Amino acid sequence: MMNFNDKASIYDKIASSQNEAADILYQEIINTCALVDTANVLDLGCGTGYLSRKLSDEYSFVTGIDISEEMLQQASDQGGNVDYALRDAAELNEHLEYDLITANSLTYYISDLPTAFKSYYNALKPGGYFALQSQTALSPQFVRAFHSLKKNAIAKPFIDGFKLLANMQCQQKLSEYIQVAGFRLILEKTRHFRTRCTPEKALDIFKAGTATPLLNPKGYDRKLTSEYKKLFWQYIQESIESQSIDNQFTLEFSRVFIIAVK
Repeated sequence: MMNFNDKASIYDKIASSQNEAADILYQEIINTCALVDTANVLDLGCGTGYLSRKLSDEYSFVTGIDISEEMLQQASDQGGNVDYALRDAAELNEHLEYDLITANSLTYYISDLPTAFKSYYNALKPGGYFALQSQTALSPQFVRAFHSLKKNAIAKPFIDGFKLLANMQCQQKLSEYIQVAGFRLILEKTRHFRTRCTPEKALDIFKAGTATPLLNPKGYDRKLTSEYKKLFWQYIQESIESQSIDNQFTLEFSRVFIIAVK
């Protein structure tokens, strides 16, 4: 299984989709949030620090937290005026601490979103902002690749017993959770991305995100074997290549962007 620690050394190379979303979220923050340059900012699930560094160009005090030591090491190695800390973003214990909390490509890894959002509300100062970006569903092209494993007699029982544990929610549900936590919504939109790339790039994008929930051992009703993992990568690559035309693969994503104020 490729987990976040395993991804760290190659993440910046393969995370183009997440970084594209981070660029948009950053611009929405700049356009929407009335923050001074001395704002205290917390970037949840910061990974290798792409969004944290962008925020530190605008604001003086930025902290990035993540559960992966290797991701944080990669972030630190790239410099920037950011403090990094090894912490879980599923629930905060601060009170009236931050002016802005960001969550880019994070919330589908959090099982209890109402509790998490309430803790973010409590951690913000009055008038503070919560800015979120989340993919709302797996790419249909990647779902098709995953289900191609059913063609293999060895892999089929694994696929039949699989349950996706990623907590992907639509704009309406995320907005509901955020408002119940006490926030007032000031921006909410779902954007549909359609990207053409080479099969090799599509496989990199798959490795950066979708592979994590699809290879989560807790999602299977049987122990993952090395044989299954080998078949997994073989069929994923073959399906991506078979869906390509003239060495171009079309990838579709839907992402929700929400900014709320306390």
